[in-house]
Amino acid sequence: MLLEWAGRRESLVLRTNVVLGLGPKEPGTRGRALSPGAFLLPSATVKKAARDFAGWTVLDHEDKPERTWTADELGNLTSSGGHSISRLRLARIADRTETGWQITQQSVERARRSGLTADQILGWLGEHLTGDVPALLEMAVRNWTGRQGVRLGQAQLLRVAQTQAREALLHSTIFRPLLTGHIPPEWFVIRDDHLSEVRGLLEKLGFTIGDSLDPPPPGAVQDPAKAPPAVIYRINRSPKRRRPS
Repeated sequence: MLLEWAGRRESLVLRTNVVLGLGPKEPGTRGRALSPGAFLLPSATVKKAARDFAGWTVLDHEDKPERTWTADELGNLTSSGGHSISRLRLARIADRTETGWQITQQSVERARRSGLTADQILGWLGEHLTGDVPALLEMAVRNWTGRQGVRLGQAQLLRVAQTQAREALLHSTIFRPLLTGHIPPEWFVIRDDHLSEVRGLLEKLGFTIGDSLDPPPPGAVQDPAKAPPAVIYRINRSPKRRRPS
């Protein structure tokens, strides 16, 4: 429990079943001075503390945290409350900005060095946010603690819009060895070293190879009698492993 005198702000480490008072010592109160204006007080209930320290703010660390934080997907965070526990937690997991707070890779790494896990950081967010933790922010916090990674590389993509043609290619013993994957419903990933072979095979099978990746307009009716073009597209990325920044 933390008792705070109006206007006084101090950073403290809270322990279970410990009552701290920040402010002038009340006459007749038993307590040990930790520093000027900070006292270790005898254990007391919230009701007794409110009675003995009328006019003070009584904060019970074991009580439900106040939900006064809002955060977007990129970690921009604002707080509308003045609760000391809320402020202390913010300082542990976020960096101060001109408009509020920001959860960054550096702030998460700092929190990790101080002993917090990714689950504890996300737990604090879940306890203090007025809504749910944004899924993208949760993913970033976990990535910054080394749990996940992504890989970027180059790929050859083939788009086939006609259902019957897709099924034929998917079940073809000639075509399947030339693919590395299928992205339902219309996309195929072609092996880099078989691009020319795929192009020649498509032309031989009567496909028109186009260069437009735009899907047909919503509600457009496909004419099954006319085979739509197959489109080959190259996504060019230099392969490397990286984490979100």
